[in-house]
Amino acid sequence: MAKQDLSQWLTTVAAAELMGCHRRHVLALVAAGKLEAVRVGWSHLVRKSSARAWVRDASGRGRPKAKGRKPK
Repeated sequence: MAKQDLSQWLTTVAAAELMGCHRRHVLALVAAGKLEAVRVGWSHLVRKSSARAWVRDASGRGRPKAKGRKPK
């Protein structure tokens, strides 16, 4: 059996550290199909390039800042 190159894959914990979010958020992104990942037993491995792309593309994430009251 040939050895698999795992250098291009991250655990969900490592992906969360790279992306600056929590592991549960990484799992939610995987479930939503927004991150490329494979399931290995009970764990997921996230493709490193997919996690980096998520970090680069910040559009559509987060909430807009609340606008303050207008002065009279």
